[in-house]
Amino acid sequence: MSVRRGWTRVLVTIGLLAAPSRAAWAQAPAAAPPPPPGVEASLEAAIVATSGNTSTRTAGLSGDLTMRPGKWVYLAKASYVQNEVSGVVSARTTQASLRGARGISKHASLFAQVGYLRDRFSGIDSRSTVDIGAEAKWSGARQSFGVDGSFGYAKEVRLVGAELSTALVGTALHYKLKMSKTSDLSDDLKYSQSLSSRNDYRLEHVIALTAKLSTRFSLKFSNTIRYVNAPVTGFKTTDTITSTALVAKF
Repeated sequence: MSVRRGWTRVLVTIGLLAAPSRAAWAQAPAAAPPPPPGVEASLEAAIVATSGNTSTRTAGLSGDLTMRPGKWVYLAKASYVQNEVSGVVSARTTQASLRGARGISKHASLFAQVGYLRDRFSGIDSRSTVDIGAEAKWSGARQSFGVDGSFGYAKEVRLVGAELSTALVGTALHYKLKMSKTSDLSDDLKYSQSLSSRNDYRLEHVIALTAKLSTRFSLKFSNTIRYVNAPVTGFKTTDTITSTALVAKF
């Protein structure tokens, strides 16, 4: 009886130790992350005013809309910035773009894009662009990186001198870092080169830090630098916009 009881205890012990292992093997694999929503939108608003020795007021409004019908992804953006000094408008910029992209693999897609810029305080009455190209993206738990190349055409109406009509080549780099559960850092650099004149090239660099205030609202600090190597006669090469904005996501 003692031998049987001993073996019984051994078998019971093995069974208890093996039970969690069998349960672990029987567990279903971790579920894949849910797909992104079909429609996303965000709206940014920034107003800065000073008074006293100098009276200034800066207002900015921008927004974007992303739609994912099937394999296509459409992204529309628009922004408006105005600055006044002592009641006189000293800067006003309007910018808009529409991009459609279709994935061809897990990390690559093809895209077409149209853009518009109006910045009379930089000598540009209007600038319209059309581009086609390819982009590649890689993403991890905390970081994502993207690069794209494009070929297109631009028409620019200037306040001084003849208008420009030229073919373009361009590239862009996109980087995003998730600094914490509530904050992100993004860095975007774009380069555009005219095929009509090697002196006519442009850079745009946008770096932004976004901190969540709630599930819907965030605070965004951004700095934008636009450089035009061959500006309109009488205007400077570089424009800078620094902004603090409240962002709402829908």
